[in-house]
Amino acid sequence: MIKFFRKIRQKLLAENRISKYMVYAIGEIVLVVIGILIALQINNWNENRKDRDLEKYYLNQLLIEFQNNIKESEFLRIFGEFQSKNIQLLLKSLKQPLDSSEIEIWFFAVEHSYYLPHANYHKNVWNELKSTGKMEIIENKELINTISKFYSSVDIFDKLYEDEWNSYSIKHRDKINDLLPPDLRFTIKKKLSLSNIKEPLDSIPNYFPYLNKLKKIEGIDGDLVDIADSRRVSLRFSNSLSKKANNIVKILNSELKKTSIE
Repeated sequence: MIKFFRKIRQKLLAENRISKYMVYAIGEIVLVVIGILIALQINNWNENRKDRDLEKYYLNQLLIEFQNNIKESEFLRIFGEFQSKNIQLLLKSLKQPLDSSEIEIWFFAVEHSYYLPHANYHKNVWNELKSTGKMEIIENKELINTISKFYSSVDIFDKLYEDEWNSYSIKHRDKINDLLPPDLRFTIKKKLSLSNIKEPLDSIPNYFPYLNKLKKIEGIDGDLVDIADSRRVSLRFSNSLSKKANNIVKILNSELKKTSIE
């Protein structure tokens, strides 16, 4: 088209028809400008498409991350409830006799009483978005704000666990470390997980000598009460984080549906 206009201009110039020459020259300029604008529009469309594809990728990665965070909250809830029961059993044993079924659990409860898993919430994708500056491609800014608040709560939760370990969990572990003989502890550890008793003991030892040793540990009742209080707080926290993570998963699924429609 531009070559066509150029030939016409050259012919008009040769015939000294200046006015028509100017008209065709302007037409040629207009075509060039339109071509540039179309090229820019196509380039912008391609860049936007790339951003949307990248946004969809990160939304999917965040979805996987928060599905794992829901599982982590569920694990911490199960652990917290299991340890709370164990601590209550130990406190009960300091004041009154236990029945036969409770005595077997008592040995597991002693070993489990100092367990404190690190809260392993996933944040690799979130950290990548922050460090690479790609967070801007997420169009839903309310989602970004909600996720940011979630991880702020996770940081507080991590600090609670760290403070608990440094304040009294490690001291409690040291106090009861030699309460049970090494071979019995080894057996218990094989049959005990963070969240449940995997299998019962083959035989139940006479627990009275060990109970008497427990009662003689200075401040043991206070230590157990502190652990019980911490589990109540951490359970509330993990339940709250679970609700927040579930809400974020719903938002992420909604955003992914929008990208599929587009």
